[in-house]
Amino acid sequence: MSNLDSFAELSGISQQNCASFCHADHCVVSGDGTCAHPLKSGLQRPGQRSPEVLKRYDEACQILGVKNKFEVTE
Repeated sequence: MSNLDSFAELSGISQQNCASFCHADHCVVSGDGTCAHPLKSGLQRPGQRSPEVLKRYDEACQILGVKNKFEVTE
Protein backbone atom coordinates (compact mmCIF):
# COMPACT_ATOMS: atom_id res chain seq x y z
CA MET A 1 0.00 0.00 0.00
CA SER A 2 1.40 3.39 -0.92
CA ASN A 3 1.56 6.34 1.44
CA LEU A 4 -1.28 8.00 -0.50
CA ASP A 5 -3.49 4.90 -0.16
CA SER A 6 -2.88 4.78 3.56
CA PHE A 7 -3.68 8.50 4.00
CA ALA A 8 -6.86 7.96 1.92
CA GLU A 9 -7.92 5.12 4.23
CA LEU A 10 -7.49 7.51 7.16
CA SER A 11 -9.73 10.13 5.54
CA GLY A 12 -12.42 11.43 7.84
CA ILE A 13 -10.39 10.90 11.00
CA SER A 14 -10.78 13.74 13.48
CA GLN A 15 -10.16 14.33 17.15
CA GLN A 16 -13.66 12.99 17.89
CA ASN A 17 -14.29 10.54 15.04
CA CYS A 18 -12.61 7.47 13.63
CA ALA A 19 -11.63 7.29 9.96
CA SER A 20 -14.45 6.90 7.44
CA PHE A 21 -13.29 3.37 6.58
CA CYS A 22 -13.37 2.18 10.22
CA HIS A 23 -16.37 0.18 11.39
CA ALA A 24 -17.40 -1.84 14.45
CA ASP A 25 -15.17 -4.83 13.74
CA HIS A 26 -12.31 -3.19 11.82
CA CYS A 27 -10.04 -0.26 12.67
CA VAL A 28 -8.03 1.19 9.78
CA VAL A 29 -5.17 2.10 12.12
CA SER A 30 -4.78 -1.27 13.89
CA GLY A 31 -5.87 -3.34 10.91
CA ASP A 32 -8.08 -5.49 13.14
CA GLY A 33 -11.07 -5.18 15.47
CA THR A 34 -9.22 -3.15 18.11
CA CYS A 35 -9.60 0.63 17.97
CA ALA A 36 -6.23 2.40 17.80
CA HIS A 37 -7.43 6.00 17.32
CA PRO A 38 -4.63 8.13 18.85
CA LEU A 39 -7.04 10.21 20.97
CA LYS A 40 -9.47 7.44 21.89
CA SER A 41 -8.03 4.01 22.65
CA GLY A 42 -4.45 4.54 21.55
CA LEU A 43 -2.17 1.81 20.31
CA GLN A 44 -2.43 -1.49 22.19
CA ARG A 45 0.61 -3.73 22.83
CA PRO A 46 0.20 -6.07 19.79
CA GLY A 47 0.15 -3.08 17.43
CA GLN A 48 3.24 -1.63 19.08
CA ARG A 49 5.25 -4.55 17.68
CA SER A 50 4.00 -4.22 14.09
CA PRO A 51 5.94 -1.86 11.78
CA GLU A 52 2.88 -1.59 9.49
CA VAL A 53 0.55 -0.62 12.37
CA LEU A 54 3.13 1.80 13.80
CA LYS A 55 3.33 3.49 10.40
CA ARG A 56 -0.46 3.92 10.14
CA TYR A 57 -0.60 5.14 13.74
CA ASP A 58 2.10 7.70 12.91
CA GLU A 59 0.13 8.86 9.87
CA ALA A 60 -3.01 9.20 12.00
CA CYS A 61 -1.06 11.28 14.53
CA GLN A 62 0.25 13.51 11.74
CA ILE A 63 -3.26 14.08 10.38
CA LEU A 64 -4.58 14.89 13.87
CA GLY A 65 -1.59 17.08 14.71
CA VAL A 66 -0.77 15.16 17.89
CA LYS A 67 2.53 13.86 19.23
CA ASN A 68 3.18 10.20 18.46
CA LYS A 69 4.68 8.63 21.57
CA PHE A 70 5.60 5.59 19.44
CA GLU A 71 7.45 7.75 16.89
CA VAL A 72 8.84 5.68 14.04
CA THR A 73 12.46 6.41 13.20
CA GLU A 74 13.96 5.27 9.93
